This record gives sequence, C-alpha cells and structure tokens, in this order.
Amino acid sequence: MKKRSIIVSYAALTLILTAGAAQSLSGSNTVFSDDIVDGQVKFADIKPDAVTSSRIRTDAVNTSEVKDNALTGADVNEEALSFPTAEVDSISSPCFADSGEQTCSTTNITLASPGKVLIMATYIWNSDSSAEVGEQSGTVRLKVDGVAVETVTPGDNIHDNSTEYPQPILELQDLAAGTHTISLTFQENNAASDVDLRGSHIVATKISA
Repeated sequence: MKKRSIIVSYAALTLILTAGAAQSLSGSNTVFSDDIVDGQVKFADIKPDAVTSSRIRTDAVNTSEVKDNALTGADVNEEALSFPTAEVDSISSPCFADSGEQTCSTTNITLASPGKVLIMATYIWNSDSSAEVGEQSGTVRLKVDGVAVETVTPGDNIHDNSTEYPQPILELQDLAAGTHTISLTFQENNAASDVDLRGSHIVATKISA
C-alpha cells in the first residue's frame, strides 16, 4: 500500500509540473529574453530570411561582420560611393620653357587608403608659326611625386591649325595612402624654335581601392 501511495504521489507531481509548464507557454509572446540562456540562440535556430533590415540596429554591422569579397556590385549603392578628387584650374598664360624644364601645372591628391588613381591631363601646344620643319619640338612629362610616368614629344606633325585643340594624357596609377603631387612639365628641345604650352589642366580621381 505504501508503494502504491508513492507511485500516486509521483504521478500527481508530474501532472502538476506538466500542467504548469503548459500553462506558462500557452498563447503567443510568452518567451522573454530572460528565459533564454545567453549565447544559446544558434544559426540553426533562425528561420532563413527571418532577419530583415528592420531587425538590425543602425551602424551595428561593421567591416568585421562582412566576409571578405562577399559583397558584389549589385550589393552596393553606386550613389553611396565617394572617392577623393583633386583638380587644378587651367592656366591662362602660356608655360614657357626657354631655359630648361618648367612646371606648367601641379596639384595634390590625398588618399585615405591605397587605390587606383586615374590622372587626366590636357595641354595646348603653342608653336611659332614661322618655325621651320624640325624646329617645333619639345617634351611634355606627366609626373607623380617627381617621377615621370608618361612622356610625350610633340613634333612636326603638330601644326598651327591643331594648336587650338587640347592634347590629352591619360594615366592609371596604383598609389599608396597619403598625399601625392601630380604635375605637368614642359621642356623645349635644343633645336626648337619658340614653343610653349598653354591651358594646361590636371584632374586626378581615385576610381577603385
């Protein structure tokens, strides 16, 4: 009889605990944050596509939470991208180079991080209309931090009727973080007649990391 009483007591206790648990979880919104052990909600517990942008705190996702090379062009808003740009206005007076190399225009670009920089320089070749064949020549250099990255030598194929049009120089450079000086220089050749540049212009833009 005593054994039977113990069995009945255990059964009653089980019913009470079960009923209590069932009652505490009935309805909706019955599990609160303090009911979950810290760190116990795992990846497998989250329904696919269940976490939306409205569930993520603003500025909560940092670079450390993004897998390297995981974002593609489709994931980036083009209007959100911004790169530093440096520019120098056109010089109205000619750049004379009667005595050695002369800097015609210069500008600086400061990069917060390394990247590719597209440099676009233009100039107008201005030669003496009375110059003989072989006398209209000079050297134009595009320099980055004092080092020539592109050299152009206009010659006899440049005549007066083409001096009104800007001559372009395009150069793509991989530059480190920091400030870089970009310049356009000109030097007459020894046998050259009166030749100079005018309207030189430089634009440098970071186009990618």
